[in-house]
Amino acid sequence: MFFFDVNDIKKGYEVMGTTDIGKGFGSIEAAQQKVITLGQSKGADAVVMKLTEEVTGSSKSDFGNLQNGKKNNTYTGGSITNNIKVKKIVATFVKYK
Repeated sequence: MFFFDVNDIKKGYEVMGTTDIGKGFGSIEAAQQKVITLGQSKGADAVVMKLTEEVTGSSKSDFGNLQNGKKNNTYTGGSITNNIKVKKIVATFVKYK
């Protein structure tokens, strides 16, 4: 059984451990199934999964345009910064009391 929030668990439980899956999963469903299988193999009764996005860096693109005028040259420009995000699943394995 899996949950998306610990508040959804209606029984008493103990946390057995946690794991992070940051890379290497093709789809969320495949990753969920892997985590559930791992939890079952370790004796967990349920898994709480949380999908997060972690900013790992950023990229900046500069652009501009130079216009030659009769008296003065004019430069107009700007930049765009994009955050580089990585999706990650944090799984908590629980055992019912």
